[in-house]
Amino acid sequence: MTVTHCLENSMARKYVWMVLAFAAFGGSSAEAAPPLTYGLGAQLCQKFNESPNAIKGAFYSWDEGFLSAVNDMQASGQGVYIPIPMDSDESKKRDSIVEGICAARPEILFKEATIEMMQVVIREQGFRKYK
Repeated sequence: MTVTHCLENSMARKYVWMVLAFAAFGGSSAEAAPPLTYGLGAQLCQKFNESPNAIKGAFYSWDEGFLSAVNDMQASGQGVYIPIPMDSDESKKRDSIVEGICAARPEILFKEATIEMMQVVIREQGFRKYK
């Protein structure tokens, strides 16, 4: 099962939405949830490319959260586990991969660049199905 297939799975999308909604609203039930959105992931890579470093930091934070959500799904038996060390060297490598993808294809969404980066990590480091 590829990461793309996992993320296209409706259960996976629901879980990612839950994580994003909780982060955005702090678990508040007083407000109605907005429609499904990917936040910064819904921005074109061109926007990422043109952003100052402070804004790029928010994009990088978004993709780290996206990766964490994918790995959290493995705890519920959904999808795959991707070995994603959070140390700064590995994080810089992932950032560099995303930068390269966005520079080469500014017309794609940032979430698509993040998914492609995850596929690169899987090819390099491997993955396993959670049991």
